[in-house]
Amino acid sequence: MTPDGRAQMYPQGNGVNAGIDPSKIVGIIRRRGPIFVAVIALLLIAAYGLTYLQPKIYTAGTSLQLDARQVAVLNKSSSEVLSRVPLEASAIATEVAVLQSPDMARRVAKSINLNAFPSLKAQKVSLEDLLESAVVVSRVGQSYILRIEATTTDPKLSRLIAQSYAETYVQKQIQDKVDASQKAVGFLDGRLSKLRDQAQADDRALQEYKIKNNLMSIEGVSLAEQQVSTLSQQLATASADLSEARARRDGALARIRADQDLVEGFQVESDVIKALRSKRAETSAELARLQASYGPRHPSVIRAQTQLNEYDAQINTERNRVLANLNAQVRVAEERYNSLSRSRSSASGQVNVNNAAAVQLSELMRKAEASKTIYESFLNRSREISAQFGIDQPEVRVIADAVEPRSPSGPSLKLNLALALVLGLLISGGYVAVSEVLDQTYRSGREITEELGLKNLTSVPLISLEKGKSKASVLTHVLDQPYSLFTESIRSLRTQIRLAGRTSPVKVIAMTSALPQEGKTLLSLSLARAMAMNGANVLLIDADMRRLSLTKNVGVNPQYGLQDVLTQKARLSDSIIVDKASGADMILVPHKRQISAEVFTNSLFERALEKLKPAYDYIIIDTAPVLALSDIRVIGQLADAVVMVVRWNKTPKDAVLVAKEIIEDSGSNLLGVCLNQVDAKSASYHSYGDTIHYFKDLKQYWSEPNAK
Repeated sequence: MTPDGRAQMYPQGNGVNAGIDPSKIVGIIRRRGPIFVAVIALLLIAAYGLTYLQPKIYTAGTSLQLDARQVAVLNKSSSEVLSRVPLEASAIATEVAVLQSPDMARRVAKSINLNAFPSLKAQKVSLEDLLESAVVVSRVGQSYILRIEATTTDPKLSRLIAQSYAETYVQKQIQDKVDASQKAVGFLDGRLSKLRDQAQADDRALQEYKIKNNLMSIEGVSLAEQQVSTLSQQLATASADLSEARARRDGALARIRADQDLVEGFQVESDVIKALRSKRAETSAELARLQASYGPRHPSVIRAQTQLNEYDAQINTERNRVLANLNAQVRVAEERYNSLSRSRSSASGQVNVNNAAAVQLSELMRKAEASKTIYESFLNRSREISAQFGIDQPEVRVIADAVEPRSPSGPSLKLNLALALVLGLLISGGYVAVSEVLDQTYRSGREITEELGLKNLTSVPLISLEKGKSKASVLTHVLDQPYSLFTESIRSLRTQIRLAGRTSPVKVIAMTSALPQEGKTLLSLSLARAMAMNGANVLLIDADMRRLSLTKNVGVNPQYGLQDVLTQKARLSDSIIVDKASGADMILVPHKRQISAEVFTNSLFERALEKLKPAYDYIIIDTAPVLALSDIRVIGQLADAVVMVVRWNKTPKDAVLVAKEIIEDSGSNLLGVCLNQVDAKSASYHSYGDTIHYFKDLKQYWSEPNAK
């Protein structure tokens, strides 16, 4: 079969269960399972033993509540006795840090009686360090509750430490407040006398400056400023009166020019003007009637016209008199306005003089007010702090006292076993994963078929020596144990070769391997003997001329070998030796014979094979390893088929792949692979899905007939 045809039948890397193969997973579990279970069991046993070897520890705890409401009995600005100011997370974290501080450990250590606990005296570390390591403070959820837990080997000591921490912390808060208040009062009292003297001195300087600069005032306003204010109001009134008088006069002039009677609601004419106008109207009407009756030159008409003119003159005279009165009113208003304006200017000048002095006055006033404010602030704060003495309350209270624990809190057997189980799973899983990645060997025929695209011709088991038998018995195992698994595997290989000859004759078979020590020589010898015992004419040729593996195993030192035939120093018949046990013919290599490196490169070897083919049914050639010498490149081309032997769980996959590529590149017909030296017991875990996996179920077929 050609390599292309074989690739189609056995596609490389494309097995029946490509991807995640359940059989592979089962194989890994069966193969690595014992180590996996052993590691976990060992760690569980160790955890169990360490749990009972460790001393028992006891944990006692107490709870504190941080009071977010502060006592405010004397706080006048608060309408509630308890102010509701929530504590922030940072403030609570600060209190937790204070509880776990070395200062708290030193305070608590002073309250513990060492004589009551002899075990503490034997400690190599200080009591403060022991307390720091034994106490754990934590916040309960998002509440204002702090949990203090003390863990020691003595339950009474654990309770005492937890309770002492809570009580010491409460007393510390009270003492801190008292100390802070005392320091504040002392500071304030020392400053009050100085501040009082300073306030009095600043107020005295202010009053002296006011007297000196005539800056005395009523309700904060100076006399000059009051005068200016009064004159300003009067001046505004006079200005309004002047404007009104001018408006009357101007309106009267406009009305007079327009010959109107009213000026902004005031009558310009007097009663005299009204009477004159009434008479003028009558005379005008009479004049019109006379003109219509007599004409313009009639004496009556002239007399009426003269009368009318006299009335107009009298009306104008009366109007001029009224207008003169209005002008007089305007002059009076103007005189009053100018007088008030001069008085206000004089008063404003005095104010400007006072303002120049007021700059210094303002500075003195601010200084005096500041001194007074600071003094009053210090005085009030001193009185508040003094009043707080005796009512200071801590911002924390104990809500649950520590109780002596009745049962130990550790070590926890369940926790240790769980940790050991998790650790065992991690270690075992890591070991299995690394082992599977690093283990690059073939352990089943399925792997060969899927990864190389080659047929697994047979899986040959490893022969185990029985007691009293030598290593030489392995060479004759196929003769001595015809019903063994090893012999059956050889017969299976023989059958595979025979079936391969149905399409094209397979007479010359080259047996090779990627590396030395893979058992190809024993496999070649056993195959030749099995074929011979089946009645076939078989010739076995030792072509591994460097190591002489076949010659050494047979134990015969021939006079002539293959090189003698190829160099025409001997005839073929002179170099052939008959295996008495099986009847197979062999061509071996004489010992201590100089081997030519080019023995297979000339055409003599090909002609020799052509002469031998008619006389034999099968010619088996035991060649050198592929990666060691290049002989297989020549011999493989002359052979009808090449069988590559791969040692189970030993030969690296890379070496097998390189050997496969070399054989196929030379144009040889690589028939398949023989998985050799398979450990039948271990293979039941490794080779899930192969024939050897079912060795226990089929072993009755590989024993002597009728054997019990």
